Amino acid sequence: MSRFNFDSDYDDDEEKREQDEENLADDLFLKDQIISVQQENNDILKMEVEEKLLEIAIAVCQKSWFWSFRSVASKMRSIKRVYKQFRNLLLEQKF
Repeated sequence: MSRFNFDSDYDDDEEKREQDEENLADDLFLKDQIISVQQENNDILKMEVEEKLLEIAIAVCQKSWFWSFRSVASKMRSIKRVYKQFRNLLLEQKF
């Protein structure tokens, strides 16, 4: 009667190691998926903020009395200037 069965002990360790590797691979895949979703959410949020800033910049520029007398190019420059100023104000603030 042998005290140790080396074949079965080795098989158990190998199966456990393979299972651990599979679990680790699954965990890494899930973490990658979570990070991807978070990055997509951040990109969407950034686009929404920029869109809202553009809307505000246009509204501010349209309140000018000279707005209706300006050319399209001049209107675009005004909107661009106001948009950049709002964006810089937003980025300078520490949350």
